[in-house]
Amino acid sequence: MKPIILTYLAAEDIETIRNGFTSRQLRINRMVRWCEEAYDQGALLTQLDLAILLNCCDAVVSDYANEYQRASGRILPTRGNIHDLSGAITHKREIITLYLQGCLTPTIARKTRHSKEAVDRYIRDLGSRGYPLRERKAH
Repeated sequence: MKPIILTYLAAEDIETIRNGFTSRQLRINRMVRWCEEAYDQGALLTQLDLAILLNCCDAVVSDYANEYQRASGRILPTRGNIHDLSGAITHKREIITLYLQGCLTPTIARKTRHSKEAVDRYIRDLGSRGYPLRERKAH
């Protein structure tokens, strides 16, 4: 367990409240901010962590995370997503798509927030399934 600092009330929260808001949107904004802050500090929050912080059940957090990921096209950096621990959206499709577009491992790792080793493992797995691997150009 690693201690981290999360911003409970940010200026953007106050602005959202001032301009009219739904509690759902406020919670989603906070969830995204907390996941980003934890990730930036070298930690990952679980959906249970987020449920405790948001004072709701983990099923609600799952709904919020899925809604955010569909709407933004970005993967929320939670423990389940980064380590592919659950039925959460996997990075595999995104990693393989970037690879097929010619991106190099460091670029793919940065874009998907995966380790270079994990990216290479996905690419090797693609090759083991009979897909011909090719030399990649810098992209």
